[in-house]
Amino acid sequence: MKKFTLVSLLCCCMLLTACQEQKTEITISAASSLTDVLEDVAIRYEEKHPDIDVLINTGGSGALGQQLKQGAPVDVFISASSDVFERLVKEEIIDSKESVELFTNEIVLIEHVDQLEEEHATDLLEYRNIAIGTPETVPAGKYAKQSLQAKGQYEQVKDRFVYAKDVRQVLHYVETKNVDAGIVYLTDAMQSTKVKVNQHIELSGYEPIIYPAGVIKATEHRKQALDFLAFLQQEEIQAIYKEYGFITE
Repeated sequence: MKKFTLVSLLCCCMLLTACQEQKTEITISAASSLTDVLEDVAIRYEEKHPDIDVLINTGGSGALGQQLKQGAPVDVFISASSDVFERLVKEEIIDSKESVELFTNEIVLIEHVDQLEEEHATDLLEYRNIAIGTPETVPAGKYAKQSLQAKGQYEQVKDRFVYAKDVRQVLHYVETKNVDAGIVYLTDAMQSTKVKVNQHIELSGYEPIIYPAGVIKATEHRKQALDFLAFLQQEEIQAIYKEYGFITE
């Protein structure tokens, strides 16, 4: 009886292992501002495709682009920068025929909720320090720089910048009160209960913030990558984007 039980157990383990090995993993590299919404979308996709595991790799779009140039095993890339995306298309890393613009966003100035309850800054010069993403690698930082240049305040405040590796690190700096303020996407601000948008200081004058998505030419899972890209465009998924604050129209 013990022998039969042991054999049965081993068979079950082997069967379970075999089932697990049949799952296909697809890797999605995406701008860090997409962390929350993509985790939501990935869960919904896996529910409809139990044979697929969706792995999400997030970071600054520029840094992710460099990873792709170095041969990172990625299947789909979603950027917060059209410039980064287009360079990868020109270098034939992304398939131009299998790409799409998903939605848009905007940047806002945020402070910790405690700070805003005490007083509202009305000028950037009131801040001792301001966190932004590194403009050369983080699109949110590039848009922030463009906005401040348009306002004619960039030269006045640039020495007060605290640079971050991505927009989520900017959010963290503000949440932990390590800086007086930060510039992030509206969608990031909406996901945190520890920060508020300073409505008294408007940011404008930056180029449109568009999120393009595309399939990597070197993908080993082209069929699955194309299917995931199509899933991202479905009406029910677009409704999720809106819930997170992204603009789809």
